Amino acid sequence: ARYGSIHTQLGKHLNKASQPFSISDLPGIRDFAATGRIDGPTLELLLLNADQLVQNQIGPTEDELAAMDKDFIAQVMADPQLSEKQKKGKINRSKPSNKIRRWLHKDVHAFAHAEGTPPSSQMEAVVRTQFHIHLGRQPNGEEINRYTKFLREARRKGGNLEGVRAVSTTIALLPETIYRMELGLGKERPDGRRGLSPRELGYAISYALRDTGPDK
Repeated sequence: ARYGSIHTQLGKHLNKASQPFSISDLPGIRDFAATGRIDGPTLELLLLNADQLVQNQIGPTEDELAAMDKDFIAQVMADPQLSEKQKKGKINRSKPSNKIRRWLHKDVHAFAHAEGTPPSSQMEAVVRTQFHIHLGRQPNGEEINRYTKFLREARRKGGNLEGVRAVSTTIALLPETIYRMELGLGKERPDGRRGLSPRELGYAISYALRDTGPDK
């Protein structure tokens, strides 16, 4: 499963990313088709990781962040064991908003906490962000239209926050997100066969050499 190789990368964006798949680290070429199936417990872990990832992108509202910082600053300023210089340094280094903002995605955060109906351009930005995070690529025109329409409908039924959750989770569970796709998407040859597309070749070579996706 491709998900196994991106698990470490996901961990950088999550407080604790659970590995849904049991992948052997023994050397050699192995066929995981039989063991890499998605059963109930595996799906549950995939959903938990997807939910935590999108929650980190959304984060608290600006008012909530300000309130968290205010409480933290009050606690630091009330500490009699710290000098004024130490208090100032601790506040600058350790404000709660500093850590939280590292994981926020501007477009997703703005959309989730916006009042009213965001414009289509903002919806497209959310979709592009999810494709970049989960698939490492930009969506094509058909995908933009499909997932923007899905986001719009999910937002209409459940609000901006639930709309972001729905589209992010859906993209997180796409087969392309979880598995290596080598379907032969290159140009059709005269005999009817198709080779791998440049993207498929790039991933195949990168995973074979480094067990991770290509840098670009």
